[in-house]
Amino acid sequence: MGIKKFAIRFWWFIVLLLVSGYFLLSTVLQNRQNDKEIAFAIDNVDDVNRITIAHAHEEVVLQRTRTNGWLVNYDSPASIDAVNALLRVISRLQVDGPVPINANDSLLHLMQKQGTQIELFSNRRNLRRYTVATTDSEYLISIGHLEKAKRVYRISLPRYDGAIVDLFKTVPEYWIGNQVPTPSYESITAVQVEVPADLEQSYRIDIGDDGQYRLFHIFSGTEIDAFEESRVKHLITSLTQIPYASIVSMSDEERAAVIYSDPDFIYTIYSTESSKFELKVYPIPVDEYIDELGRPVNVDLNRVYVIVSGSKQVFVVNYIEMHSVLQGLSSFLS
Repeated sequence: MGIKKFAIRFWWFIVLLLVSGYFLLSTVLQNRQNDKEIAFAIDNVDDVNRITIAHAHEEVVLQRTRTNGWLVNYDSPASIDAVNALLRVISRLQVDGPVPINANDSLLHLMQKQGTQIELFSNRRNLRRYTVATTDSEYLISIGHLEKAKRVYRISLPRYDGAIVDLFKTVPEYWIGNQVPTPSYESITAVQVEVPADLEQSYRIDIGDDGQYRLFHIFSGTEIDAFEESRVKHLITSLTQIPYASIVSMSDEERAAVIYSDPDFIYTIYSTESSKFELKVYPIPVDEYIDELGRPVNVDLNRVYVIVSGSKQVFVVNYIEMHSVLQGLSSFLS
């Protein structure tokens, strides 16, 4: 009889142990699921090397380079300040709680139709994929939804009262900042510089796999042995870091008038990112006047137009920002 009672008690002990284990495991799994549903923030943004931001038919890709810079859509240098601001947003996103259960499905549908999708990668590994949006409801404003999560959540940033979705721009020009889009420095393999007004000053710079520079005189078709390598390197670096003062809004006819005028300099850049990229510098015409030396002047002496291949924009660049790249061959000779 004692053995029978012991067996019954042992059996109930096993049942209680299994039930307790089930509830404990369910709680752990539920907590893990809840953590996955609210894990918007990235603790270490140094792991992030690619960010895609998409809304409707627009998409921007921000890619970290080997030198810890960033590119916009794989070709244009990004504004470091703009990217760093985005990384701070990514690391500080916080969840204020789920939306009301009776509004969850409708808000999820809203986000699928109108939300902005963000994907964060570390090389090929997807770190996060979520959607953010805003609503007209006063107590919600910013909402977010992580991929595969069941609930939509209210999200916020410390000391920021605006709509969070506005911080995820899909306009490439915003991320480029005030920099003329050119291939990145580390991708450049050669640069050809033409000076139409003085063809003997035209030249070509080749960069070998070993990082060594070679300088060629285009007019004579010869290689130049003795030249100031530091000046050549400075030109290429400056060519990828040209800040612009403004972007001119022109009609097609006005832009065509600039394009078909005579450029002061033509830069053809060869890179691993694009086989051939062209940048042209044009004078800006002004009403003719007589300078202090009695000479007639009909172009802006302080600014130039810059037009790059693949873009319809016309950039206005201050001459002082372009001075280091507006160099003929003789500026490199010892």
